[in-house]
Amino acid sequence: MAPVSWTILINALKISEPLTFCHEPVPLSDQDVKERLEREILVSLDNSDDVILWLKRANRYFPHIEKVLKNNSLPDDLKYIVIAESSLKPLATSNKGAVGFWQFIENTGVKYGMKSIMILMNGAIFLLLRSSNSLPQDLYALFGSWTLLQPLITWARKV
Repeated sequence: MAPVSWTILINALKISEPLTFCHEPVPLSDQDVKERLEREILVSLDNSDDVILWLKRANRYFPHIEKVLKNNSLPDDLKYIVIAESSLKPLATSNKGAVGFWQFIENTGVKYGMKSIMILMNGAIFLLLRSSNSLPQDLYALFGSWTLLQPLITWARKV
């Protein structure tokens, strides 16, 4: 099998504008932002087995996540944060002790009303999603940007 040419890879990374996240423009005119996005796409292309598993899990979990987001008046695009945080693995754990789809640590879970992080059987995981939705709303109220949400959630989970 012939190696993939650089031209094919470069063309695969071309991002059509305008690009939005949660109805906010992604500032692709900022070269640093554009290169970081291209890097994430390239890393994903190199992990095609992970992408296939994300697609399979998305079919299983996104309908539930979308319903919770809609019921809480949150942007639908926030469901993609779950892929970045946990690869859509409901039992994902980090080396810092963060647990579940949204990767909350115990202190943040307690602060936002999660009764038990380990109740993840059957439909209980979606109860955790419901109790965790006030964190994105609180951060949006403070900073006024959904685009900043991912780094802010990462920061808030550590506090």
